[in-house]
Amino acid sequence: MFGSLIPVVILHNALVGMLLPTLMAPRACGEYSLVVALFQYGLIFDLGASQLADRWIPPLLAKGRPEEAEAVGQRLLWLRFYVGAAAYAVAALVLVAMAAFEKLPFGLTAGLLSVLDGILYMVSMGPLCVWRACSARRN
Repeated sequence: MFGSLIPVVILHNALVGMLLPTLMAPRACGEYSLVVALFQYGLIFDLGASQLADRWIPPLLAKGRPEEAEAVGQRLLWLRFYVGAAAYAVAALVLVAMAAFEKLPFGLTAGLLSVLDGILYMVSMGPLCVWRACSARRN
C-alpha cells in the first residue's frame, strides 16, 4: 500500500525543490542552498563504510562464514555512529565559532539542525547498507 506512495512523494519533493527557490529572495535562496549542502555533506560522510560493507561482507558469506560477516557489519555500523558523532561535534564547533565571529551566512540553528539531520540520516541508513551487502533486501 505505502509502496505506491513513494513515486508521489518523490515527485512532490522534486516539485518543491524546483519551486521553493522561486519563492525566495536571492539571499534567502543562497542561504537555503548552503544549509541544504550541509545536510548533503552529513548524509554522505560515512568515510566509505558502505563501500567497505559491499567489499568485505559478500566474500565472507560466499566462504560460508556468516558469523564473521555479521561481526564486520556490526563494526561498520558502530564506525558510522562514531564517525557521525565526531563529525557533528566538529561541525558544531566550526559553526558556533563562525557564528561568534559573525561569519556564518545563515542562522546557527538552521546550520546545526541541517548537519545533525544529515548525519542522523547517514547513521540510520547503516543497517540498509549492511543488509544490501548481505543480499538481505527483504529486511
